[in-house]
Amino acid sequence: MDSSHCIEGLGTMTGNDAISPLVQSGGYAIYEEDGRLLFANLGTGWMWNAGFVLALLVFIVGMNGIIFIGLGLAGVADVPPAWVGGVFLGIASVLALLLRSLFRVTRRVRPLDRRRVVAIVDIPGGRLLDGSERPLASLSEVRFGRALQLTSSAPSLAARWSGGRRIIAQGNFFAGGNAALEAVLRERGLWT
Repeated sequence: MDSSHCIEGLGTMTGNDAISPLVQSGGYAIYEEDGRLLFANLGTGWMWNAGFVLALLVFIVGMNGIIFIGLGLAGVADVPPAWVGGVFLGIASVLALLLRSLFRVTRRVRPLDRRRVVAIVDIPGGRLLDGSERPLASLSEVRFGRALQLTSSAPSLAARWSGGRRIIAQGNFFAGGNAALEAVLRERGLWT
């Protein structure tokens, strides 16, 4: 697993029943509570997409700044003066600082917010529950696997059973995908 995109093995925090994620990746996290796995949407998926756009802007504006400075100092006609390149580099620097602060926010470890729970794998009870703890299916019927997303090249993570399916994590190419989440399901013998 790529540690630049996920935070693993954080265990359980003490005090105030704050639960840290077992793994946090791609805008989703898995928490463990009393033998149950809680899948939560952290609501940070959009930040990874915004980060990608900011990174592109930093590169494009920064490279234009370097080119303008080089051409301006070389005295090439019909190009902006070198100081315009300096302004572009300044803008690229500000955008880079925004990008850095955005990634600090996306990597911050988040305690469990029960309002964001998408699904619960109740291993001791042998059931798959929705975020409100209503039963969806027996774990013996449930198969966890990848599902195609039309809006992304990264597959989503889905729980399927005879009566339906539930997307428990949408894949996000820019956030590293769902490999870390899949690994937890594999470790527990739930991945099919």
